[in-house]
Order: sequence, then C-alpha cells, then structure tokens
Amino acid sequence: MIPKVTQTLKPVFLCILIAGLTGCVGFGFWFEQLDRLSVWQMDRMLDLSSEQEDQLYEISGDYREWLRNHGVPEAETIIRDVRQAWDEGQLLAATRMLEDRFEDLSRKALTAMYPRLQPWLDTLTPENLEYWQAYSRDRYADWFDEHESAEAKLEDRTDRLEDWFGDLSDAQVAMIREHTLWTDADYQRKIGNSEQWREQLSQAILAKDHARLSDWFSNPRALQSESHARWQQAERARFFELAAALYPGLSQTQRDHASARLQEWLDKLAEVER
Repeated sequence: MIPKVTQTLKPVFLCILIAGLTGCVGFGFWFEQLDRLSVWQMDRMLDLSSEQEDQLYEISGDYREWLRNHGVPEAETIIRDVRQAWDEGQLLAATRMLEDRFEDLSRKALTAMYPRLQPWLDTLTPENLEYWQAYSRDRYADWFDEHESAEAKLEDRTDRLEDWFGDLSDAQVAMIREHTLWTDADYQRKIGNSEQWREQLSQAILAKDHARLSDWFSNPRALQSESHARWQQAERARFFELAAALYPGLSQTQRDHASARLQEWLDKLAEVER
C-alpha cells in the first residue's frame, strides 16, 4: 500500500517493534526481549559504558510496558481500521490512514519515551556521540542505497509494492516507472539531511537543552533540513499520484494480498501478552 513507512526520528524501541511485524514467527518472544535488544542496538550505535547500559535496561523495560499497554493496542486499532477501509474499496483513504496514523503513533511513542529517556541522554558524552557519527556514516550505503540511481529506486519501489500486492504485471511496473522520479542530488540530499539532524541532536544533548529536545521528540520533522522536507513532500505527492493510477487496475487477488498482509500484522501483535 505504501513503498515505505514515512521515515522520522523513531526510538529504537518502536523501530524494533515495527521491524518485528515483518519478521519471522515468535514476535511475542522478541517483544519480551525488548530491553535486551534495545540496549544491544544502542550499544552498537553509541559504545555505551556499563553504567549507561544498566540505566537503559530499566528505561527500556518501562517503555516495553508502555508499548504493551498503549502502543500495541493502538497499532491494532489502526490496522483494523485500515483493513476495513481497504476491504470496503477505499483504497487511497486506507493508504493515507496507514501512513498518517502510524506517524501519529510514532510521535506519541517518542513523546511518552522522552521523560524516561531525558536523564539518560544527559549521561551521553562527546565520545558516545562521535561514535554515533562514525557508526552512521559507515551505513549510508545500506540506508540510502535505493537513492543511488534511477534503477535502484525503481527496483526498491517495485519490490515494496510487490510485497503488498504480490506479482505486478509489466504494465503496472511501467506505471511505477512513470511515477518514480530520481535525480543525481537525491543520494547526497539524504546524507546531508541525516548529518544535519544528527548534528543538531548531538549539540542539544551535550548542551542539556531539554526544551529543544522535548520539542524535537514531540515533532521530529522539525529536525529535517528545508531541502529534504520539500523533497519528501514532493515524493509523497508523487506516490499518491502513482497510487491513484495504479489502484483501479489492481486485481482482486492483488487487493486480497494487501488485506492478508494487514492480517499478518494483527496476528503478530496478538502474540504480545497483555
């Protein structure tokens, strides 16, 4: 239904949750390991001290309970509403609902996390944040590979849509190509935006600027560069132009494939013990 969930600054806890929806069976087990997974990932990114790890274990355990009691139930409601709209033939409305409401849930998750996380952010050192910069730069090729060429972007978008709808016809792939724009500046724009928001966040963390950090956790899009924000808005508009052209020609089998994908998400979320 969408080529990629809108990319915003998300907490690692929510990233793991969302990533788990597309993984193997046993999501409930991995959810219960959220504190360990979170600390492991943050240590990979920031090279934490043992004291920082211990504090983060407690925070992530508390946050897992927020997700259990609030995040997962709201995600289930969203997916049920989206699936109902999709099955009733409101295809574009369902797609917008999926994107907008999950972005809203992401903002709620960040807002709920910040009071727990703020004292821990104060423990981060220049060395932690320099390590994060190096970690990130080493992964640009993986994170932004779909923006390296026109064919890479077309392949990425086609793969994501086939994940939702199953096999696409040659005519449908041609339609995707027609509505997919790539320029030489795209890759560097993604890198530039990544470096800008990470630098702003690092400076605020080191300055213990809690007011700015709180604002950014409530509205992570404010960290984007103006150039990237304009580009992302244009990309979203182009995708919905594609969807408006593509959706009327979807076969019933392709529509059913998307509905089944949403049910798979619900089944995985149901594995979380309440």
